This record gives sequence, structure tokens and C-alpha cells, in this order.
Amino acid sequence: MSSTASKRTILGQLHLAATAIANAQANPLIAAALLPYGYTPERFSIGQSLLDTALECFRQQQHHASLLRTMQDTVLSARQTLSITYSAHFKLARIALAEQPGLLTILQLNGPRHESQLRWIEQTEAFYTHSLARPDILELLATCGVTQAHIQDGMAKVIALRQAITKHQDQLGIAKESTSACTQARKQLQKWFTPFTQVARVALEEKPQLLSSLGISTPA
Repeated sequence: MSSTASKRTILGQLHLAATAIANAQANPLIAAALLPYGYTPERFSIGQSLLDTALECFRQQQHHASLLRTMQDTVLSARQTLSITYSAHFKLARIALAEQPGLLTILQLNGPRHESQLRWIEQTEAFYTHSLARPDILELLATCGVTQAHIQDGMAKVIALRQAITKHQDQLGIAKESTSACTQARKQLQKWFTPFTQVARVALEEKPQLLSSLGISTPA
């Protein structure tokens, strides 16, 4: 099930519970019919509290999911920005240092670029860190138009990507906790609401219109 479909299903369940709890208390005929079965104002208050908690958890879950998507986009954007910069510097550096195999090794310019994001970042970071620490490397890079300012800019983009990844990972943890809390809140609400619907069908068996006003279908 897609996230959108799941969201609609959850909203539908919460809306059903909200309609039933509100209408059962607002209609004197329904309230009177349910009272002998133990559905007092106090018991409805418990159901309302569970509903309010579930609704708030759902709002929080959607909020954190939205933040997570935004941070994921930020990571992708930062990765793309760095990739464009590093790709150009990588090609020019290999030209500038073609006669310096030792420096190529130090800057991790030999061989293919890593597929995994973590290892790729390590490669780019090594290039910019070592370049900035070695005046001789900066001098050679400058022969191909890669200045110290260019290297500093690349390093800044590495830092920006790492920061974006850290924020995304932190938000991922928060989003997971929010989802867990939301699931637990819905379970608690369902434990209250399922018996309510079963009792309502019994109490309002001869009054299908009242049962329908609660959003509860009559047994087939």
C-alpha cells in the first residue's frame, strides 16, 4: 500500500471514530440506548481522550514525515552540487598531477569513484583536505585553473553535504519514533472503539437509522 493510500485509510479510521463518539454523545436517543451497556459520559470521555491522542499523533507523524522528505531533498541537492564541483576538479587534478603518482594516491584520484555515498564522500573529502594542507599541491592544481578558492569552495560543499546527512539521519530517528507512537495510539483507540461498535449494533439493532448516524454499518 502506498503512503498516500495508507494515510487515507488512517484518516478514514480516525474520522469514523470521531463521528461515532461525537454523535453518540450529541444524540439523546443514542446516549440513552447505550447507557445501560456502560457507556456513561465518563466512558465516552475516555474514548474522546484516546481519539484526541491518536489525532495529535497522526498530525505529528505527518509533520515529521514532511520534514524527513525535505531533508532528503536537501541531501540530494547537496550531493548533486558537490558532485558537479568535484567532477570538474577531479578531471583537472588528474591532468595537473599526471607526473606525480604519489600525489595522485594521497588525493585518492586513482581508480574509479566509489558507488556508496559514504565512501564517495570520503574520497572527495580526502581530495580537498589534503589539497588545502599542501601548498605544493595547490601550486600544481593552479596550473590547470583550480585555485585555492576553488578548493575551499569544494571543501565547504563537502561539509554542507555531511551536515545535511546528519540532519536527515537525526530526523529519520524522530520520524520512526513518531510513527511508533502513532501506531500505539491508534491501537489504544481501537481497543476502545471496537467493543463500542459491537455494543452499538446490539443496542441500536431496532434503530438502524441511529446506528447509521454513528457511521457504523448494520450486520449483513
